[in-house]
Amino acid sequence: MSRFGLFLLISSLSIGYFAPDTEVFIVPHSHTDTGWLEDPDVSLTQQYYKEVVHYILNTVVSVLKKGETRKFVWAETYYLKRWYQSASASDRSAVQELIRTGQLELVGGGLVQHDEALPSIDLIIRQLEKGLDFLSAEFGLRQISVAWQIDPFGHSGLSPALFRQFGFQHFVGNRIDHSFKEDLKSTRNLEFIWKGSGLGYQTEILTHILPESYGFPSSLNPFLQSSCWRDSKSPW
Repeated sequence: MSRFGLFLLISSLSIGYFAPDTEVFIVPHSHTDTGWLEDPDVSLTQQYYKEVVHYILNTVVSVLKKGETRKFVWAETYYLKRWYQSASASDRSAVQELIRTGQLELVGGGLVQHDEALPSIDLIIRQLEKGLDFLSAEFGLRQISVAWQIDPFGHSGLSPALFRQFGFQHFVGNRIDHSFKEDLKSTRNLEFIWKGSGLGYQTEILTHILPESYGFPSSLNPFLQSSCWRDSKSPW
């Protein structure tokens, strides 16, 4: 759950699997579950932060400072806030500059990637507001453009409308029905305009569904031997 990985957003609008003009976006990111099995303030998750998340953020800041072409995406505001409040003045200044230049891109905005099934809309709105208020107060970010929901188990029809009301322009999702995802992959329709329900007239959002999960696509995983050609039938 704390994997420090790369996933590929490969445009479904590009031509062909091996076409020379295929456009590939490599997005370095780390998915750090804030409250998967435990409340984030209990001992087990406290240990997870101290032994894993803390070092991920230290490494990200250190590596990004070494070159202006290096970039990273971060989603969980809860952990970023916790790290930032205990960081040194120099690290705080570095993070502020990295965010200003776009090397460190913040997505999602909320304290967590909220579940889309069980929480009430009031709870979802409050956790988004708390995360966005912190990003605005500390980094002057008035708007986050990408809703980042790569690990909630399923997506709600209310989500496009909710995120659009908060000013998000794009939505990245992942956990949908397996057969539906396979159909989107085979027809190259992993990118689409998602029209939600409720909350007024502005309910559509440009959506991308990850082709496999939030790690490497299996056909491009450098940790698997001969992975680039492991599945010649895969459109990815």
